[in-house]
Amino acid sequence: MSENPFHALKKQSVEAWKADTENKFESSHVHHTFQRLKLDVEERALRKELKEQDLELLTFRAFNSRFPTFPIALSCSRNMAYTDRKGNVVAARGPLHTLAEAVHPQWFKKFMSLPFMYAYREIWDSMVTERAFRPLGMVFPRKGFQQGLIVHNGDVEKFVPAGSSCHLYVGGGDKKMSLVVQPFTGLLDHIHDKGNGWKPS
Repeated sequence: MSENPFHALKKQSVEAWKADTENKFESSHVHHTFQRLKLDVEERALRKELKEQDLELLTFRAFNSRFPTFPIALSCSRNMAYTDRKGNVVAARGPLHTLAEAVHPQWFKKFMSLPFMYAYREIWDSMVTERAFRPLGMVFPRKGFQQGLIVHNGDVEKFVPAGSSCHLYVGGGDKKMSLVVQPFTGLLDHIHDKGNGWKPS
């Protein structure tokens, strides 16, 4: 008699299952990054190094460390949250495209309150070293974009290719930093095709 595949879920806590899902999401996007940048040899080398450390999944921290001259420090998150009317941080229920807090008008009215911005702020605080000398980007899922979108504080002219579009938040007041949201694959293709002067060292 074969084992019920749902038994594995009973052995994991909800928190462990979420962490595992997040880790696999990240690993698949790191793999996509290597593939899109045509860095097959470098990916195999990194996987070998990780295996020697008894690690299986690729991470953007490992990617950032391996390529310190890559023009943008990368991270990712599936965690969506927002602040309710009472000021409480609430975990979003459901994917981004289903959330009332993320409908298109909100991108223009309350960009900094969009559900993915909660995770970006957390990552910003945790990646001080990585973002010291380059912009910081965070990949997040969005229906209609196979590899998701990326929010970053890089220069529009450097990271957004001609003939494409993005969402630009122009900072001001106590939020001086400007932010760009664009398709993740488009950013990678632009870095690879146009080069931006970057080659793996």
